[in-house]
Amino acid sequence: MRRREFITLLGGAAAGWPLVARAAGRNDAGRGCDDPVANGPAALDQRLRELGYVEGQNLMMDFLNPEQQPGGNAGAVQELIRRKVQVIVVVYENTLKAALSVTTTVPLVMVGIDYDPLALGFRRMSSLPKNGRRQQSMTLVLILIAGLMGASGVVLAAAAAHAKSGMGLEGAGYLLLFHAVAVLSGVALLQQGLLLRPLVLGVLSGWLLGSALFAGDIALRAFVGYRLFPMAAPTGGVVLILAWLALAVAAILALVRS
Repeated sequence: MRRREFITLLGGAAAGWPLVARAAGRNDAGRGCDDPVANGPAALDQRLRELGYVEGQNLMMDFLNPEQQPGGNAGAVQELIRRKVQVIVVVYENTLKAALSVTTTVPLVMVGIDYDPLALGFRRMSSLPKNGRRQQSMTLVLILIAGLMGASGVVLAAAAAHAKSGMGLEGAGYLLLFHAVAVLSGVALLQQGLLLRPLVLGVLSGWLLGSALFAGDIALRAFVGYRLFPMAAPTGGVVLILAWLALAVAAILALVRS
């Protein structure tokens, strides 16, 4: 049975089913949450992927039935806290009330609610961990770098039209433009969670470093007559090749895992 089907089944059977999500790695986030209603599961899953949390990679999820816990919802929340989850996601009012009565330190996130928690007197609100905000910041930085790479590529390609032939500016410009698009595609891969995150980050690092070495060395030689260092451009080319091979390896691993 698929996870979303399982969630739907639980939603039709009970009014509050906390879901446990625990970290699979040292710096990964763990979550505990209610069974979401309507579009809650899809929205939660999409947002977690956007923040870099992918079930089966750095996120683990299990259901916990309050009816099988001493104390009902409160007992279930206490069990989540015992399991050291980092966030509790709630939907139903009674579960939110129980969570607030049990913990004042674990962040609470509400998904798919059809009521106003503030109007009902629920005041303690928490956000996602700082790790999620760091993921967003990294994504924005990568998009910024891709924009600068694209602009630099256009400048080099334009300069090639006025430079002596054989200087390599046109090729360097096209390489920057191509890898600017590749970096944006890599950002999309990170958000989708299709490939292992560490490998995608390694690929992105290789694209950035290789492009900087290759295009930077050619541009310096063309404009000022100096090189970054001996064999800088060939080194950049090798780094780019290795990065693309790493992307292929990531895809193979994803196929094997699926």
